[in-house]
Amino acid sequence: MKNLKVKVIIAAATAAVIGACFVGSTFAYFTDTDEATNKFSMNNVTTEIVEKFEKVEGSDTSFTKEVAVKNTDVTDCLVRVRVNVTPATSESNIKIDDMTYDAFLASCTQDSDWYYNAEDGFFYYMDALSEGETTSNLMNTVDIIDADAMEDFDIIVYEESVQTAVYTGQTSVEFDGTFETINAIFNAYEAE
Repeated sequence: MKNLKVKVIIAAATAAVIGACFVGSTFAYFTDTDEATNKFSMNNVTTEIVEKFEKVEGSDTSFTKEVAVKNTDVTDCLVRVRVNVTPATSESNIKIDDMTYDAFLASCTQDSDWYYNAEDGFFYYMDALSEGETTSNLMNTVDIIDADAMEDFDIIVYEESVQTAVYTGQTSVEFDGTFETINAIFNAYEAE
């Protein structure tokens, strides 16, 4: 009788092992694994200010001041520029492109090549720059209104550029031609 119990136990164990093999192969039939490696290459964004500054011949109060930005790299980019007049009191005594400083700011609307955003003080170029492309001029001339009231002053141009899209864990924004996406992309880069 003892041999019969051992045989029954061995038969039950064998049936369990055979059953486990079938269950294992059934699970294997419904599952699969694979691996893919993707290599990402991050390109640089490199831009430069392109400027022409010279006194207009025959005048002590008129200057050529052409300001643009050039993409010198292969990556498409978006551009923004800040213009600071120092001392700030000089703003009221100059004209840019034959307009007072305030009128010049107001002329830069979303319908033009450059848009002035009073909230952050930047001029945004309203198109993406491809490799080798240059923006239109932000300004062309500067005139002093009252030379007797004017002291030395500087017009300082500062520019920034970013890729035309940003992808973070929380944000995915691609340039679509609107100021809202340009602003969102710059804001996302600033937040990182």
